[in-house]
Amino acid sequence: LKQHAPAIRARIHEGIEDADYVTALRVLQRMIRNTSGA
Repeated sequence: LKQHAPAIRARIHEGIEDADYVTALRVLQRMIRNTSGA
């Protein structure tokens, strides 16, 4: 896995700007907090 992780990450994140990725994570984290999730 360690050997393939960079290529896997690159494919998953292809076409997604870092700022958009961070925004999406923040929104998802907020949604979890809004539902009292851990």
